[in-house]
Amino acid sequence: MNLSALACIRPIRIDIRKISSAQIDEAIRRAKKRNHPPCRDWPRSLGQTTVYPLVENILAARDKPEA
Repeated sequence: MNLSALACIRPIRIDIRKISSAQIDEAIRRAKKRNHPPCRDWPRSLGQTTVYPLVENILAARDKPEA
C-alpha cells in the first residue's frame, strides 16, 4: 500500500451522539452483505476497506465482562 496516498484522505467529523447501536448493527449487516467474496487481506483497497470486523471486535471487547 502506498502510504503517501493516505495523505489525501480527509477526516470525517461524526457526532457519535447521533449514532445508535441499532444503526451500527444495520451498517454491519449491510457491509457483510456487500463483502463477497469475503475479504481475507484487509484492507482490500485504499478507500474501499471493510472495517466491520474491526467494529465487531471492538463491540465484543466492550461487552465482555471484565475478568
